Amino acid sequence: MRSLRVFMQVTPTSVVVLDPSNEAKTIENPTVLMADFGLWIKTDKSLSLYTWERVAHIEFGDEASVQKVWEEAILTVFEDLLEDMEDEAEFESEEETPEPEPPAEESNDEPNADDPNANPYN
Repeated sequence: MRSLRVFMQVTPTSVVVLDPSNEAKTIENPTVLMADFGLWIKTDKSLSLYTWERVAHIEFGDEASVQKVWEEAILTVFEDLLEDMEDEAEFESEEETPEPEPPAEESNDEPNADDPNANPYN
């Protein structure tokens, strides 16, 4: 399971998306919300949602946005790495758990009372 934050609001310098006719469209200085499922783009005139498959390029030019996005990217990478390590540790511990062995048949000289061929009077 991916551990991204649900939303992150930033202001990129520009965003290039594919419109419904698959033409590249550049939007300058929008406010965006980055979500797991796509990119909300807000301008003075509109609000649009583009799935990640339709987002071609996002450029961050101002230092505050660069820092915020970079910190979020690093955090996401470390969260994913930690989750992968936890999953691997769980998998290894499951592999190391020994299967219970079936009880060994006791080899004593007394006849087995459940054996129809056993003679209890020997």
